[in-house]
Amino acid sequence: MDTASLPALEWLDIDLQSDSTFDFHIIDAAILRGLPTALPSLKQLCLSKCIHDAHVEAFMPVVGQHLTRLELVSCMDHSDDEENIDYDFMPMKLTDRSASAIAQNCKKLESFSFVESEITTSGLQSVISNNQKITTLNISNNGSLGDNAVDVIARFLPRLKELRNYWPTSRSRWLTDDSLISDQCAGKTNRKRESQSDWFVQ
Repeated sequence: MDTASLPALEWLDIDLQSDSTFDFHIIDAAILRGLPTALPSLKQLCLSKCIHDAHVEAFMPVVGQHLTRLELVSCMDHSDDEENIDYDFMPMKLTDRSASAIAQNCKKLESFSFVESEITTSGLQSVISNNQKITTLNISNNGSLGDNAVDVIARFLPRLKELRNYWPTSRSRWLTDDSLISDQCAGKTNRKRESQSDWFVQ
């Protein structure tokens, strides 16, 4: 039986659901590895809900190299210790494991969203340092990002035009007035040093 394909499809946006009818594990590594064959023109991939680190590690090596846009929004695993779906069980969010898989396999990103996860500043740096053409960045509701996140973003993303941090919670305070002012002051200091350096050269 031939595998169905959509050869011209460039953008896939899916909200992955789990309920009493469909088992969470229907979204497995084998299905995800088939994406390149079924969607050979895929450049923009947007997924939300029921995927976890193991899924990202499975499909990034086979789809990541062509992606210019990647959105992983509110992705989490609601499985309990026996791998049954339990929405009362504390969900496992995406972590730096996913960030590492993205960093290793995606080199052409221009838009990146990693929303409601446990990514750290180190994990974020691994992604954006390999994708310095990113112009749109959405890292909303990420409580594990440190106070230096804005500094890291400013250092590696000189082309950035859009920075988003909505749904702020008490654990998601990496983007504040103080961090923006600090970054602005650092930028002025760097420009002043460059100006002084040019003057001495002359």
